[in-house]
Amino acid sequence: MTRFLKTLLCAGLLMAGVRGALGFALHGPVNEAWQVPTIGYNLPWYVDIGAPKNFADEYRRNVPIMFYSFDPEFEDYFGVHGMEAVDRAFAILNSLADVSSYSNDLSEFPLSTKATNFRASVLGLMDMKSITLSLMMEQLGLAEPDRYTWNIRNRFVGPGGCPNDVDYLIVMRNYAIQPTALDTLMYSPYVNGAMLTYFIDEDCNVAPNDLDPAAEAWEVVTDPINDRYTAVASFQVNTIDLGALYTGLTRDDVAGLRYLMRFGNVNLESLGTNSLMLRTNAT
Repeated sequence: MTRFLKTLLCAGLLMAGVRGALGFALHGPVNEAWQVPTIGYNLPWYVDIGAPKNFADEYRRNVPIMFYSFDPEFEDYFGVHGMEAVDRAFAILNSLADVSSYSNDLSEFPLSTKATNFRASVLGLMDMKSITLSLMMEQLGLAEPDRYTWNIRNRFVGPGGCPNDVDYLIVMRNYAIQPTALDTLMYSPYVNGAMLTYFIDEDCNVAPNDLDPAAEAWEVVTDPINDRYTAVASFQVNTIDLGALYTGLTRDDVAGLRYLMRFGNVNLESLGTNSLMLRTNAT
């Protein structure tokens, strides 16, 4: 049952009224106690490998070179054309220059590179190059901005029970670096220029230990003319959009990569049990 329910506003969200030119979400391990399936995190059927992170809690790849290959099952099923599609995705990433060398507003990159192959849509097919490119955004440290702009932080069920006596604490996990400096981020309700609001989908029948969300904040565009899932990093969430494809990275994708790869961006964490430290350089 879908309802518009009460939202607990906090002072930190007042910044949402200031439009940022860019918006991206940061990815990291599921290591916060409140990020549970009941409110839409770490969903096994969604194949979540992480969760949205706040400033200085995100992760990124630290090795300068990554390798990829194809196993026999992939080669047998997708053939040469499938491997060529993956190669085209990596060619887009390899064509990027030093991300700090681009203009301050990243005007070199479009707000959308999304297109539709209508024949593929009718046949129920998805674009291998676009899927690979989106998965690499996740591997490099970007989460899905269209999914994590608005998030339930806490869900409170009062004496009156669900759905009549339920309150929520909502937080944002989408960020802008404009007009501020790279190390001075602010929360943003925009993804590639499209403003997102949300409604809360509440299911009172979900048990506390269930792996399905009892409540989740679903993003919607405030202007129906604006398109959704324009960021390549958001493509995973739009699995029902068969035939959709991306010709390249968008402005917000590159903004996220520029933030992650900027000089001096170091987040420290302790080694986990049975882990091995690998130093990538002598200094």
